[in-house]
Amino acid sequence: MLYRSSKLIIAVLPVTGLLASCANNGDSLPENPIERAATCYAAAIARISATPGAVTPEQANQAAQFAYLGAITDGIAEPSKLAEVMEKGTKLRPDIEKAATTGGYDAACANAYPQTVVGAFKGLPADERAARMICFTLSTAAMQVYQSSSITAPVATASLNKKLDAELREEINAAGDVNPAELAGFAMRSMARAVELGPMNDVLAACTTKYGALAEVPESG
Repeated sequence: MLYRSSKLIIAVLPVTGLLASCANNGDSLPENPIERAATCYAAAIARISATPGAVTPEQANQAAQFAYLGAITDGIAEPSKLAEVMEKGTKLRPDIEKAATTGGYDAACANAYPQTVVGAFKGLPADERAARMICFTLSTAAMQVYQSSSITAPVATASLNKKLDAELREEINAAGDVNPAELAGFAMRSMARAVELGPMNDVLAACTTKYGALAEVPESG
């Protein structure tokens, strides 16, 4: 039960309609941190929606990272702020769509959130405990994005998440008397660190390389 409680928290919130309904005219960004993140989130969704073809997991991750970054306060990824960023982003999209689809927000958002820029990721932390929780929380968040947006999850990400899920569950159960609040706090800090390390796609790739994945994704049950 301790494990399940922590997973509910690190999963943050359902992101229903993340890319299905996909913020300030021009390319300037608001000073307010929630509105700033919402603008970049909405701009990313607008660009994706204007691109022919089905939304890819990689595109979904790129958009979602702005929302997750906007939800961070004092090193904690806060569920209520994530919901606020996404709600504002959805409302702002019609106002920024034209500029966003022509790349009008690219430079401003890259400057405001350098963690999303290619090359920002330098590697996972050396500390094994920290690295594993980062990979677990990030893969859990990515799986939620895919599920809520009806995107087929990459086998590597789904397998990695299940592998770390099983390993962490076993360790937590073996530990016995675990403080749920402490565990939840560690998970939320790990989620914040995960999206601050660099582009989500790069961090997920590094996690798969470091921890491997199951040969087959086991059935839930």
